Amino acid sequence: TTSTTTTTSTTSTSTSEEAINVLGSFSYKLRGNAGFIVNEDTPVPAVGNEFSFLLAVNQTEPSGYLFAKASPSTGLHYALLSSGGSIVFLYRTSGSSTTRTARVDVDLADSNPHTLIIAISGTTLTVTVDSPFQPSSFSTALAGPPDDCAPLSSDCQLYIGQRETNTGYFTGTLLL
Repeated sequence: TTSTTTTTSTTSTSTSEEAINVLGSFSYKLRGNAGFIVNEDTPVPAVGNEFSFLLAVNQTEPSGYLFAKASPSTGLHYALLSSGGSIVFLYRTSGSSTTRTARVDVDLADSNPHTLIIAISGTTLTVTVDSPFQPSSFSTALAGPPDDCAPLSSDCQLYIGQRETNTGYFTGTLLL
């Protein structure tokens, strides 16, 4: 039995701010052997040049995908991985099939709760971590804004606690 706590907020800030609680009022405790796909009826907007994700994370194993957005026909569009003391944003830009990475050195796998804000503004990725001790922000450059396959459909899926290849399972609690 898998008990999971996950709450996801996606904010689009191009002309007006829009917040979507992707998973309702639930958080999920993921045990490292399965994730799930968000229902196609969930109104998840496409990401643009400026957007952010707000997550509450308590990671108990050293590596796992927090979320991934992908198309079964065209592959990964973007994903967030916590692994080896780093947060890695995997993405591809519009018109490209090359997966690129942006990394910041933040260790979430310390069994402590963290509030995580992932913000994209043009070609800058900013990760803000509010640990129990002191909030920290880290920024790095992107090759371009991430591409998206939105809205959710059978050919555009949002994966929680895993990547689109049914691997990279997250262990811990997620609230998106």
